[in-house]
Amino acid sequence: GGAVGTEAGAVSADVTQAWSHLGGETGDLVGQSYRVSYSKLIDSTNSNISIAAYRYSSSGYMDLQTAVQTRDAVNHDEDPNSVWRSKNQFSVSLNQGLPAGLGNIYISSSMQNYWNSGNGYNTQYQIGYSNSYKWLNYSINASRNKSGTGEDQTSWYLTLSMPLWPGHAGSVPYMSMRYNEDSDGQRGEQVNLSGSFGNTSQYGYNVSGSHDNYSGSSGNVSGSWAGSKATLNGSYSTGSGYNSTSVGMSGGVVVHSGGVTFSPYNSDSYALIEAKGAEGAEVAGYGGATVDSSGYALSPSLIPYQQNHVAINPEGSDLGVEFENTSQDVVPRAGSVVKVKFNTHTGTPLLIVSTWKGEPLPFGADIVDDDNTTIGAVSQGGVIYVKVSKPKGGLTVKWGDDDHSQCQVAYTLNASEPEKDSKNTIQRFTSVCQ
Repeated sequence: GGAVGTEAGAVSADVTQAWSHLGGETGDLVGQSYRVSYSKLIDSTNSNISIAAYRYSSSGYMDLQTAVQTRDAVNHDEDPNSVWRSKNQFSVSLNQGLPAGLGNIYISSSMQNYWNSGNGYNTQYQIGYSNSYKWLNYSINASRNKSGTGEDQTSWYLTLSMPLWPGHAGSVPYMSMRYNEDSDGQRGEQVNLSGSFGNTSQYGYNVSGSHDNYSGSSGNVSGSWAGSKATLNGSYSTGSGYNSTSVGMSGGVVVHSGGVTFSPYNSDSYALIEAKGAEGAEVAGYGGATVDSSGYALSPSLIPYQQNHVAINPEGSDLGVEFENTSQDVVPRAGSVVKVKFNTHTGTPLLIVSTWKGEPLPFGADIVDDDNTTIGAVSQGGVIYVKVSKPKGGLTVKWGDDDHSQCQVAYTLNASEPEKDSKNTIQRFTSVCQ
């Protein structure tokens, strides 16, 4: 696939080849899908137009969901043609922002037909309005669906959502409520409460309840934990005549030249972060995702063909790790893994209170190591805070070009500190700069 951006808008096209092994008398199916899409953002009117046309060129093409459902039908001696295979699909949408404070309007339409159905196109139309008042978000939506057999249905939705205890420090629970009604007389209400907690919001929870005049009442409780390599989740549901419990595990894995890296998040595109020596540093915005012992991490949910911000939070790594920068921008292709390297320097943190001729060292003076590399500057009160890689050495403090505007501070690390602990503990000294 490929994409090109012009003043008239962005155009992209791609081709997908699929092989489906279904078993039984059906055997294997092979097909291709061709897609062309166009989008345009008009800044002057705050309009976002998106047009996407899909054409499935052969009856043998199946996406993953269709293939799984068809194979399940074959395994149960059911007709594989009971699962429809898409042939042509066309969709268009318009997202129109209104003047400040007046909200947003959304309009969309789609048409789709199938290789193994002679009932014509299924069509859908949607229109919606959304806005907010202080902490309350609300939206009103209507949709009309018409099947290839001529049957149609109109549905209406009202959705309200807001954070509980807004302005409170840290993560707060979020509540949403929805009411829906359709032309067949079905009515329903749903309430949902969700949130997260933990230092990196790695724990998540969700509680929901619903009722409609056809199936009665139901409820669900679920929770999740995002670890460094996978996400564990569990749920319990109950309703009219049923109870169910489920547990699961999800995540992603990338094999690369530097080894194997895991992520607690599923994603079509990843940024492979390399930050050597920064084990434990957090992937910003993704609780639980951290740099592993090999110096790698995965940042998920990249948007293809757009600029994505990838950032790392040093919190969690050793105090002796210093990053040259903590964020970068990347533009990935769809379904790709892009490598993002963060250069790091490791050493033992030193805090030295030093004087020169009985006075504190000049504020802002450069600190140079034995390799003639500037590694810091003097803080207020003549305090030196640097990270050193050698167990013994000297630091030169410079506040001018002549010999009378510099002095040397010698240091020797505490040998009783284990190597790992030494990089996570600030060693403190008092010394005279000579």
